[in-house]
Amino acid sequence: MRPLVPTTTRHSLPKGPIGDTGSMRPTNAMPEATQNDLRTAYDALRRGNAGAASNFAARVRAGRTAGWSWLAIADAVGVSGERLRQLERDYGSSRSPVPPFPAPQEQTAHRVRVSPTTSLSQEKVDELRTLARKGTRIPRNLPYDDPRRAASRQLDALLVKYRDERITWRELAHATGCTEMTVRTRVRQSRDYQP
Repeated sequence: MRPLVPTTTRHSLPKGPIGDTGSMRPTNAMPEATQNDLRTAYDALRRGNAGAASNFAARVRAGRTAGWSWLAIADAVGVSGERLRQLERDYGSSRSPVPPFPAPQEQTAHRVRVSPTTSLSQEKVDELRTLARKGTRIPRNLPYDDPRRAASRQLDALLVKYRDERITWRELAHATGCTEMTVRTRVRQSRDYQP
């Protein structure tokens, strides 16, 4: 077993308007009595009381079994999620009795505003694919009036147009057969250079 060494984490900072880390991510509110029980068990573990380690690990296991996340339990105790996993791994055993632990309440889903996207028709996909075959990877010394340069300019114009129509980067990349980064670069460069 590892020696019990108190750890200092960002969760052990004093709570308040400045150090309040709990408001940074949405979690279900654990009942105050359960939080106090967890803190008491952890304090006993830190003091080195006999049997405190297995008692604390049993409480953590009960919380996980009830449906609480590692992070929610760690926030209630005041340690990091990784430290909580280490303590449960090192001191937990299946022989320890599991105390009752309340299940988390169902959290209401927050509405997320999603920008509407459109989809490309098969004709547009075919056109993009044909232009991409002709207009990508062209040598720099190619004459300006070469059909491959014209295909490249037409591909860039279509990519900008479809991106302005809210077509996703992924769909444009799939339609052209290029990577998303290539599509993004072509759109950015064509927007920067307008003859």
